Amino acid sequence: MRAICPICPRVETDQGTHLWTGGPVTLDESIQGMRLQVIRRATQIGVSAACAEAGISRTLFYRWQHRLSRYGVDGSHPRRLRARPGRLPQLPPQVERRLLAVAIAEATWGAQRLAAYAQRLWRLRVAASTVQRLLRGTGWPPGGSACSYSSTTVRATPAC
Repeated sequence: MRAICPICPRVETDQGTHLWTGGPVTLDESIQGMRLQVIRRATQIGVSAACAEAGISRTLFYRWQHRLSRYGVDGSHPRRLRARPGRLPQLPPQVERRLLAVAIAEATWGAQRLAAYAQRLWRLRVAASTVQRLLRGTGWPPGGSACSYSSTTVRATPAC
């Protein structure tokens, strides 16, 4: 995380210890401190007034308060919205060849339908996003067009 100037430089926990003593604070730590300050302020002036002061809804406040009571100070830390980076799922080469063969034979089928077909016929659980990545990686459909191809007539260009 990138360090920024602290929005709330000193936040104390219930035990009286400081979460940050000084120096740069990351954005996540600053957000966590702001949430803890809003919850502390609500005990002083009331929930509605603290929420109006902070510009948040009471529903959001109670969500933060529930996470704080359930998980402690770490519960007020912002959650990750993206998946953690890792290896992309790899398909065995024979499965890739079978999926590509079906994609060529059934040119109007999309990734979702191909994944459902693999599940139903081969008992192979594969995500539609994995099938889509496989198709894009091999250059399917030809020409990079997302248009459907007519299976009844042979055309040089896609039927859009």
